[in-house]
Amino acid sequence: MFLTVHATASAIIGQASPNLWLAFVIGFISHFLLDLIPHGDEVLIKEKSAPSEQEIAKIKKLAMADIAAMSLVLLSLSWFDLIKFSLPVLAAIAGAILPDLITGFYLLTKFRWLKKYLEFHINLHYLSKKFAVSFRTGLVIQLIFLVLFLIVIILI
Repeated sequence: MFLTVHATASAIIGQASPNLWLAFVIGFISHFLLDLIPHGDEVLIKEKSAPSEQEIAKIKKLAMADIAAMSLVLLSLSWFDLIKFSLPVLAAIAGAILPDLITGFYLLTKFRWLKKYLEFHINLHYLSKKFAVSFRTGLVIQLIFLVLFLIVIILI
């Protein structure tokens, strides 16, 4: 899932949690649960444990667009007073985006001690191989989840 979806889902978690550490941990776990849903980014890398330079460049561009979209969504929610950036909300968001930040850090640095983590994280995307979807279909799935999470935020 894109960071935008992870952050929006975790904003709900943070609003529901009075404890910032619990919010962080549940936000972190929510990332992996959402990644179990087929969402199209499985097709971005052919060799999942060794992406090519072109694949990394494509992922960097997508990540920059995603960070901009995530920022826009979160700032809009705050602007319209739909979320308050309390410590639990910020902790949940940090927890939810941390797994992808660690993955990105590994892809940029190739630190060996993060390789097992990368394999675990990437493999989550492939657990539902029978239900793999195209990138375009994945965008639609992610948009549906984003809208659902936004509806929950608006209603609570």
